[in-house]
Amino acid sequence: MSEAGIDEGIIVELLRASPDSLLMVAGLAFLALAVLGKIPKIDPGPKGRVLSGGLGAVLLLTGLFIHLHHAPVTSELACSSAWSSSSAPFFMGREVASNDMQVLSICQADLMRNEIYARHGRRFQRSDLQHYFDRQPWYRPQYSASEFPENELTDVQRKNVEFLAGYASPKR
Repeated sequence: MSEAGIDEGIIVELLRASPDSLLMVAGLAFLALAVLGKIPKIDPGPKGRVLSGGLGAVLLLTGLFIHLHHAPVTSELACSSAWSSSSAPFFMGREVASNDMQVLSICQADLMRNEIYARHGRRFQRSDLQHYFDRQPWYRPQYSASEFPENELTDVQRKNVEFLAGYASPKR
């Protein structure tokens, strides 16, 4: 808990959340303030409650609109990398640090972890990953998932795979 009484884990999860989810959560918070009125340490008054309700509705509807109109296609990855190119990204040559993860989604961490394998020619059982990497100009598949030789990875890459697994999406 921080000095303000906010669980730091909640803050970390909010930073990882998608913009549409953040808008909807903020909208619900403002709507709750409008309905409940006085909350400990917050007393918006009548005009504040009306404004809070209006702002909450706008945020909630905006979040829903973004979510519904930008829903990911299930056959594709719901995220993309900002680093994929023909040259090797930073996580192939140096250890990934916590501050590297501050701007990445869970999906992007999963993609980073799997890109380490992909750049060594590993194929994937997950069709979304295989389809994504098939479209990368540098990808040259050589090994099935079960035949991939782990000794292909450097010590730094092995550490990064393990580190990124902590951020990756839940097991599928």
